[in-house]
Amino acid sequence: MRALGKENIVGATRGVAGGYFLTKEPSLVTVGQIVRALEENLEIIDCVKKTECNKCPSANIWRKLHKGINELLDSITLLDMKGKE
Repeated sequence: MRALGKENIVGATRGVAGGYFLTKEPSLVTVGQIVRALEENLEIIDCVKKTECNKCPSANIWRKLHKGINELLDSITLLDMKGKE
């Protein structure tokens, strides 16, 4: 919870009736924000963070995969995950 609080995704209230709460509406919090807060980064391989990587011929593939994963996670909000009732 500390990592989520550091990224201003959750807040906390102390006391008997205290607890954790979302600091934003569920429609404004993405799965990507949560995962990156908990995992620090989603870099699959070092090539992802370098713009020019000559170590392997597949660096561009890893960058595209990293981008796709982040775009997918950023397209899903907590409200989306609630599902239909």
